[in-house]
Amino acid sequence: MKFLITGDLHLRTRRPQSRMDEYFVETCQNKLRQILEIYMKQECDVLIQPGDFFDSPNPSGELVVWAINQLIYMIRRCKHKNRSFCLVTVHGQHDLSYHSEKSIRRSILSILEAANTINCLREEKHDYGLALFIGASFGQTPPLAPEFPKSRFENNLGHTLSKVLVAHTMVGDKPLWPGHDLTEPEQYVKKHPGYDLYVLGDYHYPFSKKVDNAWVINAGCMLRLTSSERDRQHRPKVVVFDTEVGEPVDIYLDVEPASEVFDMTKIEEKAKDGLSFEGFIDRLKDTGSIGVNFRENLVAYFEQNKTDKNVKKLVWDTFGGV
Repeated sequence: MKFLITGDLHLRTRRPQSRMDEYFVETCQNKLRQILEIYMKQECDVLIQPGDFFDSPNPSGELVVWAINQLIYMIRRCKHKNRSFCLVTVHGQHDLSYHSEKSIRRSILSILEAANTINCLREEKHDYGLALFIGASFGQTPPLAPEFPKSRFENNLGHTLSKVLVAHTMVGDKPLWPGHDLTEPEQYVKKHPGYDLYVLGDYHYPFSKKVDNAWVINAGCMLRLTSSERDRQHRPKVVVFDTEVGEPVDIYLDVEPASEVFDMTKIEEKAKDGLSFEGFIDRLKDTGSIGVNFRENLVAYFEQNKTDKNVKKLVWDTFGGV
């Protein structure tokens, strides 16, 4: 059985800051087209997408219609070649209103599922061919790995993956900023043992790591959304995993060089501008103490940069002494 693994898609129409794409929606659409074409060429059985399918819980209707039409076309194309098309996914926080799992039933992904174009994984077992899939959307705790009689897969033991967990959760191989308390792949497998393959999203940078006899794979974000150096160096890719081979194979997407899609002049200006919002966030991250309390973050920024008292007073007065 062969899987095609993607990371977060973040399909959107609005162009990110510092990017120069005139029609960013076309950039997003081109990524999905490439992924579907790779699925065909590699003769895959299941396309696994670990959440944040869209960049917003309320994407434009035009984008949603386009996505549904692309997937319907893909289903018909595979059927014409006596093949099947199966896309499994979970909900990321960007797919959920207010990042709440209570909104799953009214999400856009649920609409795509009702249109029979995708399969939203949940905590119960989903049987696709020779593998069992279980999903954990953003904020959900993965269930214990299911047990089943060995006889069911006795002809494929050691060659075919039997249990696959697809989860949208922050797990990575390198902290995103100093002091970032990041769960590592080994820690995640230890906490949620028993699966043969872990396909993870949310963390935007790729890694494939073997932990004991299981593989933990994050293909990374399909888009370069920020002007950070790490995003500019990021190469969007998908991962093919053939259960008969048991090793991941990277296939990089065709993308323009960072120097051609990012406005480097603006990036250089922002680097010099200590008052820019992105610069403010970056400096907070450097302190290793970024949090969710706005006032505390401002205090940390002021202390780190020895901000003039008159500037601090102006800020506090502007925000009503938050």
